[in-house]
Amino acid sequence: MDMDLEHRAKLQSIIDWAIENEISEDVIPRDIEALSQVTELELKNYNISELPESLGSLTNLNALSIIKCPLINFPACILNLKNLYFLSLEECQINKLPNQIDKLQHL
Repeated sequence: MDMDLEHRAKLQSIIDWAIENEISEDVIPRDIEALSQVTELELKNYNISELPESLGSLTNLNALSIIKCPLINFPACILNLKNLYFLSLEECQINKLPNQIDKLQHL
C-alpha cells in the first residue's frame, strides 16, 4: 500500500496512543500497514478518557465499539470515518457527540 507521510504519521500516533494506554496489540496492531486495514475496533475495559484525533485516519473502519471506558470526549475526527456503519458507546461518560454526526451516511 502506498500512503503519504502525513497519513503514516497519523497512524503512528494511533499506535503510540495505544501503547501509552496499554491497549492490546490484538485490538490495535502495531504495524502501520495492518492498522491501515482495520475494519472493526472494539475498545473494552480500557482506562481511556479520550480518543486521538488521528483515529479519523482509519478510513477502512466500519464498526467502532467503545464499552466500559471512562471516555468523556468524543472527537470530531469520527466525521472522517465515511465507511462507519456501526457505532456503539456503552457505559461511557460521553456527554456530547460531534456536531454533524448525522452526515455519516452509513451510520
